[in-house]
Amino acid sequence: MNDILYQNLAYEATGKTFGEVTGLTFDQRPMFKQVTTGTNYNSIYALSNTSKGYSYNLSLKGEKRFDFGLDVMGSYTFARSKSVNSGTSSVAQSNWNYNYTRSNPNDPELGFSAFNIPHRINLSAFYTKRYARQWSTTVGLLYTGSTGAPYSVYYDGDLNGDSSNGNDLIFIPTDAQIDQMAFKADDKYTIAEQKNNMKAWLANDPYLSKHRGEYYERYADNEKFEHHFDFHLVQKFSFRAGRNTHSFELSFDIINVGNMFNKKWGRTSSTGGSAAYYNPINYNNGEFQFLHDADYNMHSYNDYYSRWRGQLSLKYTF
Repeated sequence: MNDILYQNLAYEATGKTFGEVTGLTFDQRPMFKQVTTGTNYNSIYALSNTSKGYSYNLSLKGEKRFDFGLDVMGSYTFARSKSVNSGTSSVAQSNWNYNYTRSNPNDPELGFSAFNIPHRINLSAFYTKRYARQWSTTVGLLYTGSTGAPYSVYYDGDLNGDSSNGNDLIFIPTDAQIDQMAFKADDKYTIAEQKNNMKAWLANDPYLSKHRGEYYERYADNEKFEHHFDFHLVQKFSFRAGRNTHSFELSFDIINVGNMFNKKWGRTSSTGGSAAYYNPINYNNGEFQFLHDADYNMHSYNDYYSRWRGQLSLKYTF
């Protein structure tokens, strides 16, 4: 099965690199220019197939049912997913415009996809007690542990002249390379403060600090491992009417129950299963800006999906 390759034929490589244009020779991403100037077309999007990319899952599962009413299950899944474009948007324009790359946006390099979650653990335990012939109560606890959402780090601005302000992955500079970069001051941060703060930020970030002097690859890292617990309670009443058995089930579920006891528990970085993205560095006309303090932490969590939620339901079966 082939994936979709998105291209914007209105932009072509100039033959020069960002390093040649700016003097920052450590960044050799290609530069682009619009070739439809003077026509009625600002962009021309072409969709074709590509054989690049793959995904696979390896799973191991065990379960046991005990005679006294206890059911337990455990599973582990390892996954790997790579692509040239994750196709997370609904139209060709934004799928091309916001596909993070360190190279050619019309021929993007193979990288991790927005759905790459390497590790997932599922555990569950349910205990059912039957009594008075017609009644039963089931109590269950479910655990899901998984690698956090993949994330990309990109510049807020257009480095390579392809007209997109949201697709250029950052180059993770060393301290010496930061000193070569031109910065622009604002009302809060001087040029010297921005450089010093950026050096401290990169040195303290767990992933970026280990990859100084390299490009940040698309979705190269994932957020911290996440832990989520769900509580399940069911009260069931069964009775016979004629030849058939009828049942009423009243169930109560608390999703992400840990967050009900501690607001820091059960946090998730994902927005309904999607990847995360950060743009802490601004770029415009050859000048950079890092408008953050030295202890800046770009990582965040999703407030809505990190909350505990309860649901009550009634089911009738016959």
